Amino acid sequence: MDLQEAFDAGFEAVKKYIDDGFASYERRIAALEGARGIGLDDKAVAALTGALAPVIKDYIKAQVDPLERRLGDIEASGIKYCGVWQRANLYRKGSVVTEQGGAWVALGDSEGVRPGEGGTDAWQLLVRAGRDARSSN
Repeated sequence: MDLQEAFDAGFEAVKKYIDDGFASYERRIAALEGARGIGLDDKAVAALTGALAPVIKDYIKAQVDPLERRLGDIEASGIKYCGVWQRANLYRKGSVVTEQGGAWVALGDSEGVRPGEGGTDAWQLLVRAGRDARSSN
């Protein structure tokens, strides 16, 4: 599940929770009005809203906090250029190195695995080596 799908699912869950909560309170209000023959005035509506607000706020916070942490992790990782590949270095996922004229990105943590070596899933070619940019003048 990507970040957008997770956000959409969280939004739908919050919307359903709020809709269900209001439907439940509408049933309770209808029962009160029927049993007591009273209507809700502005003061009663304000009291009801005040009682619902913290519950809704806590639920939304519980749904959004994990998404904010995940987004922070994604934004923090980014791409980091680490220079020319060296066998002794440990490269983290997202590290970019140059090797044999091309640029490679680490698909996971990697140490001692040369970019472009056959049969490995440690690196992906980001930019292929090109021609020299020497002037013909």
